[in-house]
Amino acid sequence: MPAQWWSVDASGGLRLHLEAEEAQTVLAAVMDFRTVLIEATDDSITERLFPRAYLDPTEEAAETTWRALTGPDLLRERFDRIAVVATGLSTLANSPRSQDWLSIEEEHETFWLTVLNDMRLALGSAIGISDDGAEIDPGDPGLDEHAASAHYMYQALTYFHGDLIELMLSRIGDAPLGDS
Repeated sequence: MPAQWWSVDASGGLRLHLEAEEAQTVLAAVMDFRTVLIEATDDSITERLFPRAYLDPTEEAAETTWRALTGPDLLRERFDRIAVVATGLSTLANSPRSQDWLSIEEEHETFWLTVLNDMRLALGSAIGISDDGAEIDPGDPGLDEHAASAHYMYQALTYFHGDLIELMLSRIGDAPLGDS
């Protein structure tokens, strides 16, 4: 992947550049994440992405009610964001030119930020990372090929997401302040 995936166009809008093969890889990860949400078989991922509203164990009935009322909407919102990101990645993945940039609509910028973060949280939970500052060594000889691949993907998502955060923060610093 290039050192800089994200940029700002002349009008201040976000742009993403990935080679077709890179976009296909990220798209496959997004679709895998969508499948994980549909199947909801890993409790650590579910707990990480949908934390409890009631921490008191005596409030289990309230927690069950809360999840019944909010769970479907929260899940639908995640699927809606995933669909936007997947559509954008598909555009890049199917582009015949390697110099194409994808312009991200302003109303979808936070979708990208959220989906990438959710993917990192889910993958981190699946591979046992509970602290974002944790040292990861995908080359650890104790890891099988699947685990090493998951660790590499976690690192790639972390850098990809981090670049987006840095760019978005830099735009905030460039934004004019309101009238004094």
